[in-house]
Amino acid sequence: MSQVSVVTDSVSDLPDDLIEKYGITMVPAIVRFSPQEELKDREDISIAKFMERLAQGTEPVRTSQPSPGAFVEAFRKAGQDGRPVISVQPSAKFSGTYQSACIARDILAEEGYRIEVVDTRLASMGQGWAVIEAARAALAGLPLDKVAERVKTVSSKVKIVLSVDTLTYLYRNGRLGRVQALLGSLLQLKPILSVRDGE
Repeated sequence: MSQVSVVTDSVSDLPDDLIEKYGITMVPAIVRFSPQEELKDREDISIAKFMERLAQGTEPVRTSQPSPGAFVEAFRKAGQDGRPVISVQPSAKFSGTYQSACIARDILAEEGYRIEVVDTRLASMGQGWAVIEAARAALAGLPLDKVAERVKTVSSKVKIVLSVDTLTYLYRNGRLGRVQALLGSLLQLKPILSVRDGE
């Protein structure tokens, strides 16, 4: 049994088998297809169903970070036997998830919980690799500070590079203007994006 519990959020894109294998606690991000429809990522809607609905829809899909209350619940569960908790989160420049986790950490500090929240400055499986390293270090019996060091080391070495097949979703969510999206689509541009310094 590991000495440290590992918590992350669904933005890390970890496969279910690895979450189960390493005993990772996953806090779901929130997905909104409309103001009236709010779903918990990977709990209320699967990744496959999300992609299907994204392709069929015409309105922008919004996401938001888990609430501090969701992290309080996850941290209490992960640390209920007195184990310290490491929370491995996406870049604070992408999302308010890191801040939600920090608020929860501060609330529970008054109850004696030991929680370290790490900003990986990454997202998706870049963040996921840092979570896996945290879980492996925890299973190896490393203490909380050493687990956090390992997470930071992996985070500093991972580089994210991606390409998008269509500009549609960048336009719908306001990342591209109408003219940029139209020109890019006419020219069949497939931009290559990278994550640097957390953004």
